Amino acid sequence: MGMGDALADVMLEGRARDAESSARLAQAEASRLQSKIHNLELVQIAAAAVSERLQWKYIGQGEGFKALMLGFKKTADKMLSEEQKKEFFKDAIIFARQFIKEESGEIKNLQESTISAWTDENFGWSAVYPLFEISPPCSEPTAPIRPGNIDRRVKRLFFFIPYRLYFVGEQKFHKLRNAKRLFDSLIEVYEKEMVAHLSFHARWVKYKEKYEKQQARIAEYALPRPV
Repeated sequence: MGMGDALADVMLEGRARDAESSARLAQAEASRLQSKIHNLELVQIAAAAVSERLQWKYIGQGEGFKALMLGFKKTADKMLSEEQKKEFFKDAIIFARQFIKEESGEIKNLQESTISAWTDENFGWSAVYPLFEISPPCSEPTAPIRPGNIDRRVKRLFFFIPYRLYFVGEQKFHKLRNAKRLFDSLIEVYEKEMVAHLSFHARWVKYKEKYEKQQARIAEYALPRPV
């Protein structure tokens, strides 16, 4: 074997060792990353379980509160006269207000969070048991006005040559296709505004009904004006 062949064998052997070492390192890194991914998945599963338990806790608290309040109401309906029921609910709401305002102790955010919940437009209990008075609704929203149709007018040049013009509102066009392009754009905007209006109007009607119901309950229970 010549010197060149021996040198080549040494180089090949070195490269093989380097390749084997790189393969081991790559395998070790892959194992480490897989273990890290597995640990992250376990953390996510644990966090999801905690979140679910908390969610069920809050749902259960809300359902239990609602059931208890309905139980009180049905008991009052069964045992008290109409006048006694009014007095009962009046006193209950007044005591609840006093607790929220004066007896919250260390729960410093109780009043703020309670006001936020009980004046929310989607929270129906605030109409039946008016701990806080919701604001009067704004004036009824008006629907957007549909753009008028394209107005075709005939003018006369030099008092005898007929010439047709197209108007979209006050905008004047000499060609119908240009007038139609603007008209179609205005209709598209109008339709989008109408969708938004109908959605807002439905919310307005719902809020107005809630406000009127709350005002009727305040008068029925002869409550002092809520805070």
